[in-house]
Amino acid sequence: MKPLPRKVTVMGRVIPIRYISKAKLNAMFPNAEGVWDSYERCIFINREAPRNIQLYYIYHEMGHAIKNFIGLDQVIQAEFQEVIVQSYATLIEDILKQSNKLK
Repeated sequence: MKPLPRKVTVMGRVIPIRYISKAKLNAMFPNAEGVWDSYERCIFINREAPRNIQLYYIYHEMGHAIKNFIGLDQVIQAEFQEVIVQSYATLIEDILKQSNKLK
C-alpha cells in the first residue's frame, strides 16, 4: 500500500500535511479529523483515523485551501462553504476510485 502523502499541491502551492494525534488535533480544533490551517498554510490530519478517513479529510481540507486561495471565505456563508468542500472531497474520492478500477 502506498504511504499517505506528506504534502499536496493546490493551485500551484505546496501544502505540507502533518499527521498528529487525535488528542492534539482536538485540543487545537475540537471534534476534527482534519483541518486546513490558513495561517500556517498546512493541513493537519488525525493520524489515528483509518486510512480511508485520512484520505477523505486530505481531499476535504484541500477543498478548504482552494476556497481560501480564491477568496470564497469572504463571500459565502460558512455552512455553504462546508457543503462545497464536502462535495469537492466526495468528487475527488469518486474520481480516484473510478480511475483505480480502470487500471
